Amino acid sequence: MGVVQARPGPHLDDAGYLGVALSGGADKKEAFERLLRENKLGYLALLRNLRNMAQAGVDEALVRDAIVARRGAGRVFPFRYVAAARAAPRFEPHLDQALLAAIGEMPKLAGKTVVLIDVSGSMDWAMSGKSDMKRIDAAAALGAVVNADLRLFTFSNQVVEVPPRRGMAGVDAIVRSQPHGGTALGAAVSHINRIQHDRLIVITDEQSSDRVPDPVARHAYMINVASNLNGVGYGRWTPKSTASRRGCFGSSTSSSRRTD
Repeated sequence: MGVVQARPGPHLDDAGYLGVALSGGADKKEAFERLLRENKLGYLALLRNLRNMAQAGVDEALVRDAIVARRGAGRVFPFRYVAAARAAPRFEPHLDQALLAAIGEMPKLAGKTVVLIDVSGSMDWAMSGKSDMKRIDAAAALGAVVNADLRLFTFSNQVVEVPPRRGMAGVDAIVRSQPHGGTALGAAVSHINRIQHDRLIVITDEQSSDRVPDPVARHAYMINVASNLNGVGYGRWTPKSTASRRGCFGSSTSSSRRTD
């Protein structure tokens, strides 16, 4: 895992970037600890470098405090916390604490919300050719941060209701809810259409082995976590970018706080 540059800002020293400091021969442990003590490491860079810090023997108290402080975390996507926990498991309790705090700051969606998450075999693929993050981890992270009167389901060959837990516990519950097999998205949407709800959020890679019916919910979103668009989220589905603009996943994915 490569070293990520520190976040530029008014308090950066002459070296400017972590990558520059390390390439200049600085001791990794010393460089990381200095940046942490001086609050010069951006939050995304912090999450991306947790494995490097653990391997360098950085003071764990400094790392823990920086994770929990969440300085600059407002624009960090939920799946980044999961990726960081996968890379550096020893810090998962602190990452979970930070993620739960972020969820607590999100606006609550009005009405009754159903989240339907794809856990089929294709969701175990990487999000893109340049990513080591799985689609299912990104989808589970999004499902575990929705702040609403919520019912949570996964689908593969069948539809399974999952306890609507938050944070890392929610991610694990989603990922482990059922075997990762086929992609019966159409049958899953038909099942959800029989449940009373105001909003449906489907998180998927938009592959389906059957025809996908129109949703009955007034607000229905198809969120694609894959790098390609497979074209099943058309018709009455709201455009994919609108869910984040309307605050379905909180301020970490949008500057808007609208909650239609």
